[in-house]
Parts: sequence; structure tokens; C-alpha cells
Amino acid sequence: MSKHNIPLIAYAPVAKGDKLGSRFTEDKVLIEIADKHQCDVFQILLAWCIRDNKTIAIPQSGNSEHVISNVKAAQIELSKEELEAIDQIYPEPSRKQPLALW
Repeated sequence: MSKHNIPLIAYAPVAKGDKLGSRFTEDKVLIEIADKHQCDVFQILLAWCIRDNKTIAIPQSGNSEHVISNVKAAQIELSKEELEAIDQIYPEPSRKQPLALW
């Protein structure tokens, strides 16, 4: 595997959801997309993380229902427009950033 094909690993990609100050469940764009796919916002975010088959997401959960929900996220196919809308909310960093440890 060349250095340009190294997969990204997203460990706990949505962290603890809204518990760390993020307001994912209040974002109107995410809510609209989730409603369209009949799922929750966190499933949309996981689907967005793994959209290109180059990112391995390792979501955390100690709850079996949550684990099942995480697995179902892999079945969500986001449209180009939906991906672009989420990219607008969460753009790629423009520079290197240290890993946030909490």
C-alpha cells in the first residue's frame, strides 16, 4: 500500500454526541437529512465519516441498541448534495491540528 492510500481511522468519530458541547441534534441540516433517511443524526454523521470507503470508523458504545444503530449507519447512502451540505458544516481542517484529548 502506498503512502497515498493509507486509510484514516476515526476513533469515536462523534465522541459523546452532544455531551461535550456539540449540538449535533440541534443542527437543522443534519436533522433534515436524518429525517429524509428515517434515522438519527448520529447515524448520518457516521455514514458521512465512512462515505468514501477510505475511513474506518470505530464508534464507541456500551449499549447493544446503540451498536445496532451504528451498524445500520453503514447502509445509509448520502447523496452528493447531502455530503456537500455536511462538508459545509464540518470542513476539512486547513492546517494540522493536535488531537484533542479529553
